[in-house]
Amino acid sequence: MSGEDAKEYFSDEDTVARWWNPGDGDSLLALHFKKQVRYVTEQFDWVGKDVLDVGTGRGRFAISFALEGANVYAVDISREMLQLAENESDEAGARIEFHQGDAENLPYADESFDIVTCMEAIMHLPDPQRAIHELARVARPGAKIIVSMNNAISLTNFVLAVQFHVHLYRILKKRPKIHWTYTTGRFRRFLGEAGLTIERSYGIGIIQPEAELYILPGVSLPLIPESFGIWFLERVEERFRLGEGSLQNVMKAVVFVAGKD
Repeated sequence: MSGEDAKEYFSDEDTVARWWNPGDGDSLLALHFKKQVRYVTEQFDWVGKDVLDVGTGRGRFAISFALEGANVYAVDISREMLQLAENESDEAGARIEFHQGDAENLPYADESFDIVTCMEAIMHLPDPQRAIHELARVARPGAKIIVSMNNAISLTNFVLAVQFHVHLYRILKKRPKIHWTYTTGRFRRFLGEAGLTIERSYGIGIIQPEAELYILPGVSLPLIPESFGIWFLERVEERFRLGEGSLQNVMKAVVFVAGKD
């Protein structure tokens, strides 16, 4: 499946919206995503900043930035996801300008934004280097870029990779290539080659919430009990800030904060 096929998949209706739903509640998956939103939102004073959220999905990050006082623009290749994001932003009372567009060819002029974010999206792009160059292009001199990646050598990545394809196979009856992972070293090179300077990074998720052992179609067991995963995230990972050190190299997601000179 080519990169263009992957883009077509995300552009089609009744595809990604069927399974991408971080949700609310207190599940390990929900807590993982809430931690991402909290970490990113805490990085800056957003008041009055012109912000672009690339690959906005259901708008979780864009809504948070808008509620913090930013002037937010949000772009996604999926019209269906944009509609869901608009609905959720209306419910939250967040003012956001939504556009449909390709992260590898953003529909914005050079040097338009103070902060550019791309969270939980780069792993679905066939050409991440081109996308990161686009993030840098639309950022103003002195702007900040925040982008997350999924780690190729995370502790439970192999199990996750199997489950991801099994899940999509049940939906589409085939195995599309719509998910890419990278080592932290390779991703750092992506950022450097786009002329960005990494200021800090933070890993999230030693215990990965989606990791399951596939047994039969429709039958699977958690790789690690959810109650233990929640306890570990809240009492160990957060308390001891494990994501700040070298352990981030084996965590599910790593968030990079970079600057543009």
